Formats: sequence, C-alpha cells, structure tokens
Amino acid sequence: MTKILVACAWIAFLFRRVRRAKEHAAERAASGVLREPLYWVGSTLSLTTLGFSIYMANLRPAHIRGGLWFTVTALFIATIVVWRMLKRRHGI
Repeated sequence: MTKILVACAWIAFLFRRVRRAKEHAAERAASGVLREPLYWVGSTLSLTTLGFSIYMANLRPAHIRGGLWFTVTALFIATIVVWRMLKRRHGI
C-alpha cells in the first residue's frame, strides 16, 4: 500500500514539474531568452558538465586523473558565470 502511495505521489510530482516547465518555457520564449546565444552556451555547458560527472561516476577512483577534476571544476564555474550573466541581463 505504501509503495502505491509513493508511486502516485511521484507521478503527481512529475506532472506538476512538466506543467511548470511548460509555463517557464513560454515565459522565456516571450521574453526572448530562447533566442539568446548565452542561453544556449549555458545549456551546453550544463549538459557537458553533467556528462563528465556521469563519466567520472562510472570510473574507479584510481582512474580519475587530476585533469578531469580540473575540467569538471572549470566547466562548473563557467556554467555558473554564464547563468549569472543571463540572470543579470534578463532577470530569470
């Protein structure tokens, strides 16, 4: 019974997130953020950082070199800087 309740709550949460994501996408499209190259650079940096992090999670700790840590850290900082610039420019 508890599993069914948790599953229903999770599905309701996902439906709510999808609805809010559509609202946010419509808001951004109306304000012109989706045409902003900085938005696409930030999205690409975020996904690249996520990809490197998932790759690192699949490696053994001994196989993760310092260069990979440096790359992920640099991408993370660059992503934060780009999103801050977007926030300052468009107020998202």
